[in-house]
Amino acid sequence: MLGDGVEVMGSGGAPAADADLDAATSVTLVLAQVLAEVVGVEQVSAHGHFFDDVGADSMVMARFCARVRKRPELPSVSMKDIYQYPTIAALSRALAPSGAVRAAPLSPARGRGGTRGGSRRCPGAPRRPR
Repeated sequence: MLGDGVEVMGSGGAPAADADLDAATSVTLVLAQVLAEVVGVEQVSAHGHFFDDVGADSMVMARFCARVRKRPELPSVSMKDIYQYPTIAALSRALAPSGAVRAAPLSPARGRGGTRGGSRRCPGAPRRPR
C-alpha cells in the first residue's frame, strides 16, 4: 500500500504478493502512484495495460508523462515508452533497470521546467511552431 491509498496490485487485480513486491522497484511504486493520481483512482495494477485495463487514452498518458517529468527523482518517460511498455511494471523495468529511484538534484537541471525554450514536453513528441 502506498501513502495515499494507492496500492500496487499483482496480475489479476489481487494485491501483489511478497515475491511481487520484491520484484517491484521503488520506481514502480512511484509510477503507479503518479498514474493513479492522473487517472483519478485509488489504486493501479502494476500489470494492468494502460489503455485496456486502466482505461487511459493518449491524452491521459501525455499528462502522465508531464507529471513524471516534474519529478526529478524519476526517469523521463516519453509517449514512445508508453506505447512500447504499456504497463507500470514493464515501463519501470525498461526505464530503471537498477530498480532505484534517483535522488532529486539539489538544483533544477538545466532546461527542465521554468525556462522558456526548456524541455517541457514528452520526449519524442512533435514540437509546436512558435
